[in-house]
Amino acid sequence: MKDIIEKINNKRVNKSEWIILCILLCFPFFTECFYDLLATYAHGFAFLKAICKFDFLNGYDYANDFIWANGFDDTLKSMKAAYPVTIYVIFAFWSIPIAVIRKLFATDIFSPGIILWYKFLLVIFSAGALLKLKNILELAGISKERISFLSYVFATSLFFVLPTLVMAQYDIFTVFFMLWGIEAFLKGSNKIKWMLLFGIAITFKSFALLVFIPMVLLTEKRILRCISKLALGLLPSVTCSGLFAFNDTYMDTTKSFYPGFISRLFGSALPGNSPIVLFFGCTMALCIWAYIKSPGEQYEVIIRYVAWIGLVAFSVLLTFVYCHPQWCILIIPFIVITIGTNEWSLRINFLLETIAGAFLSFYYTLHFWWVYWTNTSMRFTFMKGRAISNSTFGNMADAYHAYVSPEMDSVIFTGFVVAVVALIIINYPERCKTKTNDNGFLAKEDYGVVLLRIGAIIGFWVIDLLINLGSIL
Repeated sequence: MKDIIEKINNKRVNKSEWIILCILLCFPFFTECFYDLLATYAHGFAFLKAICKFDFLNGYDYANDFIWANGFDDTLKSMKAAYPVTIYVIFAFWSIPIAVIRKLFATDIFSPGIILWYKFLLVIFSAGALLKLKNILELAGISKERISFLSYVFATSLFFVLPTLVMAQYDIFTVFFMLWGIEAFLKGSNKIKWMLLFGIAITFKSFALLVFIPMVLLTEKRILRCISKLALGLLPSVTCSGLFAFNDTYMDTTKSFYPGFISRLFGSALPGNSPIVLFFGCTMALCIWAYIKSPGEQYEVIIRYVAWIGLVAFSVLLTFVYCHPQWCILIIPFIVITIGTNEWSLRINFLLETIAGAFLSFYYTLHFWWVYWTNTSMRFTFMKGRAISNSTFGNMADAYHAYVSPEMDSVIFTGFVVAVVALIIINYPERCKTKTNDNGFLAKEDYGVVLLRIGAIIGFWVIDLLINLGSIL
C-alpha cells in the first residue's frame, strides 16, 4: 500500500490530466447557469440594437426595455442594466451571430443553445487568461513543466470553476485584462500600455484598483508622477461613466448598488475613538508598504511583489468587505503566481489553496443558496425541463441548517481566512528571495492533492445534479 501511495504521489500532471479535466468541465458548462448571465447578455443584445441605430448613449434604456419585454419571469424582468458599459459592449459584439439568427428564425433569446453560446464567451476569456498567466510565468523564468502544472492549478481551482462555469459570471474579463496588464508591466517596453490595460480592467470591476495603485507605488516614488499614472489608469472608467452621466436610466440603475456596497466597506471595524475601518486600514498599509519597497528590475523578483500585492488586496476584500461568489476568481491568478515564484514552498501553497477553495465553496453553498446546490441551478440549459423541484428542502443550505446551527458557518469562513493568511505569511516576497533549497519535500508537487481537486469538481457537480433531479434533500 505504501508503494502504491508513493507511486501516485510521484506522478506529474500531463496531457491525460488535461483531457480528463476538459471532459469534466463540460458537465457544469452544459448544465449550470445563474439568472445574472441571462439578464446581462440580454442587455448586451439590446445594446447591439442601440449601436445599430446609432443611439448608443441610450443603450441602458434599450436594455431595460428589452429585458422587460422578453424576460420569461418576474425575476428576470426586474433585473435592470446596472453594470459598466464595457461589459455590455463585449456582449453586444458577441451577440452579432445571434442577431443574424433571430432575423432568419424565430428563436427565443433564452433558449439553451443561445445561453451556451454566451457561456462560451467566458471560456474564450478563460483561455486568454491562462495564456497571459503562462506568459507572465515564462517572464519569471519558470520552467515549461512547472508552468503546465501551475496552469492546471488555475483550471482546477474552485475559485475559477464555480464562478465561471457553474455560476457563469464574467469577472474573468477583469482577470484577463489584469493579467495582460501585468504582462505588459513586466515587459516594460511600453510604460503606458500596462496602465491602460489595467484601466480597462477597472471599467469591468473597480476592485482592479486595489492592485493597480500599489503597483504604481511599487515602481514610482515621485508623487506627481504617481498621480499622473493613477489618472491614466482611471481615464477609461471616467470616460465610460461620463458618456452616460446625463442619462437618467443609467444614473438610476447604477446608483442602486452604492448604498449597500458603501455599508459593506465600513462594516468591519475595530473599536476606537471612531471605528477603525479594516478594509481601508489594510489597503492603506499595503499602499505604504509598496511605496517604501524597491524590488529592482529582475522579472522573477518583481513578480513576487506584484503577486503578493494581489493576494493581500483581494484577501482583504473577501475577508472584510463582502465575500461574493463571483469575486473570488479575482484572487486565484495571484495565488497561482505566488505558488510558482516560491518554488520551495510549492507543496504547502498548493495544499493551502485547495483548503481555502474548499472552505469558501462550502460557505457559498450555505450563504448564497440561490446560486449553488439549489434545485433551480440547472433549469436553464441542458437540464431545462428535466429538473425536479419537489424536494423537502429546496437547497443544501436549508437541509444543512436544519441540523447544524447557522452560527457554525463562521467556522467554515474562518477556515478560508486562516488558509489565505498562511499563504500571505509563507510567501512574503523578501522571505521568498532569501529562501534556499533546504526542504526538497516542500518543493514537490503532490499528485494526491490533484486527485482531491478533481474529486471536488466531480462531487460538487454530482451533488447539484442530484438536488436538481430531486434524488436528495
